[in-house]
Parts: sequence; C-alpha cells; structure tokens
Amino acid sequence: MDGSNTVTNTVQLFKENNYVVIRNIIPDALTQHLYNYTILKRRAIQTMILRGRLAPDNWLGGFTSDQVPDAFGCYADFAMETLMQDLQGKIEEITGLKLCPTYTFSRIYTEGDILERHKDRPSCEISSTLCLGYDYSTAPEGYEWGMFVEKSGELGKEGKEVHLNPGDAIVYRGCEIEHWREEFLGAHQSQVFLHYNDINGPSGKTYMYDTKPHLGLPAEFQKQGVLGVKMPAPK
Repeated sequence: MDGSNTVTNTVQLFKENNYVVIRNIIPDALTQHLYNYTILKRRAIQTMILRGRLAPDNWLGGFTSDQVPDAFGCYADFAMETLMQDLQGKIEEITGLKLCPTYTFSRIYTEGDILERHKDRPSCEISSTLCLGYDYSTAPEGYEWGMFVEKSGELGKEGKEVHLNPGDAIVYRGCEIEHWREEFLGAHQSQVFLHYNDINGPSGKTYMYDTKPHLGLPAEFQKQGVLGVKMPAPK
C-alpha cells in the first residue's frame, strides 16, 4: 500500500506494513539538482580514476561496491548527508519515531545491475531510498523498475513491487524486512539511501553517525570496536 505526499496517515501505514511510500518527499527542483549532481560526479570521478588521479577505492566515490559490482556509489557524500539532516524531521513525522542519523549512500545503477535480496546492517533500522532520476531509453516502452519489499520479515516470501518516480521515497525497516531489485533494463537510475536509527531501538545511539565522530566522514572513521570489522557501506 502506498502512502501519500502528506504525512497524515503514514504512521499507521508504517506500523502495519513496516514500510510506507511517500510521493514528492522533496521538491522537483531539488530532485533535478541532485540527479544532475550525481551524474556529473560519476563522470568526473570516472575520468580521474582512468587518468590515475584517484584510486578506484577512494573515499569520494567509485565503482568497487561488493553489493552491486561496477555500479557507481558514494558513502557519506556531503550533499546527501545534508539532505539526510534536512529530512530527519519529516521522516520522524512519517514513522512516529525519534531518530538519529547514521549514514547515506548514493548509487547509480546501470543496465544489467541487480540488487540481491537482503536485510540491512544495524545502522539501518529506519531506512529510506529516494529516486533522483533515471534514463529508461534502452528499456521497453512503458518500463518501470521497482523495488521489492517483503513486510513480514520472513525469509523467501513473495514481495510487493513498489515503483518510485523522481522525488519519491520508500521508508522501511531496513534491518527487519527483506528488500531487493531485479535486473535493471534501463540506461541508468540514480538513488540515494538515507539511513537512521530509532533512538529507542535495539541499536539506538550506538550506531549514531555509523559510529563516526560526525556526519560527512568516510568509513575509515568508524569505531572498529563497535562494528568489529569494516562493514560494506551500501544497503
């Protein structure tokens, strides 16, 4: 069941389904700006890597994700971390929970990419994925690329497909429900993941800022005593 672009009924929907869809969570102009930003950043970083000015696994972004190999991604991008802060109050209204921010990850999917079925790590109790834009020119007419969610949390059960337009987001319990995407047929799609924790939840403040001193820092600043080992950033 989808939510609306208001927050009047979302708390109950989120409680019942463990997810809720919010239409136009950010204005069109901001959506377009962030979409253009991610596309330009991918191009610039790809050029710098190819010319030897950046390492493939640099902290500004790259193409080394274990979860979606060869997809461009960036952990804790400054613009996206700021967006996460700006939207925190709205996500709290949507869920009815008091939250603390953990981290962001932006990704550009390209043709053939698949997001395997999974649940998220402890820094992702309350997650959202926001569609910034896409190019479906290589896909069949009328194509839409959905995200699947399985609200019960039971492994292997059939999921519900949710479609997001630019500016739309799905807010979900990332550690509790399985979510995934099937093979992408378009040219590219830009998404940003905004992750929060419930202050009163099982991980609470332990994973605030993804165990880093503050937002905007790369993963090397994580407290290894809390996470144990380096965890893959994107979820």
